[in-house]
Amino acid sequence: MAPVAYCRQRIARDDFESFSISELQMVLQTIKSGTAAGYDNSLPRFLKHLGPMEIMWLTAFFTRVVLEKKVPRTWRQAKVIAIPKPGKDLQLAAS
Repeated sequence: MAPVAYCRQRIARDDFESFSISELQMVLQTIKSGTAAGYDNSLPRFLKHLGPMEIMWLTAFFTRVVLEKKVPRTWRQAKVIAIPKPGKDLQLAAS
């Protein structure tokens, strides 16, 4: 069964309450463990096993990102790796 997507309703900045530790823990538990590392080389398995201090820090960090409306620059980057289909012409975009 696929994990349930978690998303808060859009609320005005003045009405925003900080994220709770339990909200972050719930989201972290929905991450698939067997997936590849992201652009920052952090494995999802690592995030699922954070300790209490790290979870508190991460909760405060995400809250600050929302309140300040400043997305970290590295979150705007991605590493895309093309995996060609077997037997297809690599020169064709449809491959």
